[in-house]
Amino acid sequence: MRLAFISPMKPKLVDSPPLGDGWTHETKLDGYRTQIIIEASEVRAYCGADYK
Repeated sequence: MRLAFISPMKPKLVDSPPLGDGWTHETKLDGYRTQIIIEASEVRAYCGADYK
């Protein structure tokens, strides 16, 4: 089975992050979110618009 592109979650700007053990937070950095899929001898790179 070939692995497929998974749409990334979009960040949401809030005044303060939610509290609790069930949350993970990332610092917003300017740039691109990229997904790399490596299978056997094939490499595919995607950005937020499902673009190869």
